[in-house]
Amino acid sequence: MTIQPNVLIWTIICFCAFMLILWRLLLKPLLAFMDARKARIAHARSLDKTADREAERARLEAQRQAEARNRAEERRRAAQALREEGRLAREARERRFRQETQQRREEAEAEASDLVPELAVCLKEHVNAFTDKLIAFGER
Repeated sequence: MTIQPNVLIWTIICFCAFMLILWRLLLKPLLAFMDARKARIAHARSLDKTADREAERARLEAQRQAEARNRAEERRRAAQALREEGRLAREARERRFRQETQQRREEAEAEASDLVPELAVCLKEHVNAFTDKLIAFGER
């Protein structure tokens, strides 16, 4: 086995020509494809980050809305409790007022029933005095 310079030169020339053809026909499109793929991946990652930010923003907005609904519900419950408390206080005042009124009425009726005999005696005396004055006036 001997090295033949002629074959060696043609082998190197063929190898370089083959590499040049591969580089032009295969490597350039492959690199372009890989660069495009890398760009698509970067774009997809940026879209993913944007989508994540949007999802986080939507989640925070939903959370704020839920908190606002909860605060509104708490205010509604507090207002309802205040209305109920006011109603109960009003009803208690009304009962107390009615009881006091009834008690005063009963006291007034008892006092009136105690004064009726005395009033009858006074009225009888006044009527008798008045009739005496009328009789005296008529006799003149």
